[in-house]
Amino acid sequence: MISILSIIFILIYVNKRKVKKIETYEKASISKKELIYRITFSAVFIALGAVLKTVSINTGEMRLGFYEIPVFLSGMLLGPFYGALVGIGSDFVYSISSGYSYSVIMMCSAMMWGFLGGLLHNRKNKFIVTLLMCLLAGVVATSINSVQLYIYYGIGMFANLPNRILTMLVKWPLISAVTWLLTERVIKIVIKKFKNKY
Repeated sequence: MISILSIIFILIYVNKRKVKKIETYEKASISKKELIYRITFSAVFIALGAVLKTVSINTGEMRLGFYEIPVFLSGMLLGPFYGALVGIGSDFVYSISSGYSYSVIMMCSAMMWGFLGGLLHNRKNKFIVTLLMCLLAGVVATSINSVQLYIYYGIGMFANLPNRILTMLVKWPLISAVTWLLTERVIKIVIKKFKNKY
């Protein structure tokens, strides 16, 4: 409950700062319409990430799922700050719905997917750049998760580490391809229509 309130507070605080900035400066970098668009798409990506994390195959030490796609996409489309917030939000919603305890270290893993995706924000992305950034995000997330699993399971975590690395290497090209295709073929069109309509 406290985490939900803190996420809502952070979003409200950020919005108030941005609105004050808009009212203060004539040439603001973000308009009210743009802010509503970012918050709306952030909520959609949080919901998608939480649902995809819930339907993934989870063994406790290893997860086979594709929740990373909406989190990485949110960073690519909304920027690193909103991407990181989507990672935090989707991980939090998942932990509430699944019954797992909330782990700040695991939350950092999900946050890094959104933040690193945000480094590709407003850039003309080639597939190879998306592929390399997804690899970097996968390596960072696997490393962070390994630290948390070491805290949970101790030295026994290393027995399952090769399986986790293999899973990351199998998921990496799939996540990269789906993310790039969704960005180039679907999401950009939806965002243009959304911005033109509102």
